[in-house]
Amino acid sequence: MTFLYNEDCKKLYEVMKDGTWHTLVQLRKEASVDNPHKRMSDMRKQGYVIETFRRGKVTHYKLVHCTVPVVDDRVQFPEINEVRSHKRNEEMLIEQMNRVRVLAAHCGNRDIERTAERALMAAGVSVGN
Repeated sequence: MTFLYNEDCKKLYEVMKDGTWHTLVQLRKEASVDNPHKRMSDMRKQGYVIETFRRGKVTHYKLVHCTVPVVDDRVQFPEINEVRSHKRNEEMLIEQMNRVRVLAAHCGNRDIERTAERALMAAGVSVGN
């Protein structure tokens, strides 16, 4: 994996790390970056997850999370990135399944609740009542 992180990516990250939606115009202005869409592409190659959606003719961007650590060991030990990425994905899946379980319980849908509980137990999470 080529190390692509540069000063423009850092500026863009600083603006987007708040987790809110931004337009390209806002990103250009706030981060002082000429081509934010190209820098977001660089960031995605490093493991950053950036969501997009269009409203009319305007595209909005939001930094969801980063699966790559900020420390320099990502260049020397690329296998660490993969382990950390899998761990983060596993944590997100557990969080989502727990939300499904809670929502199903509130809606009274016992079948979905039991399915979510089984998925959580398979992931090694203890499910309390």
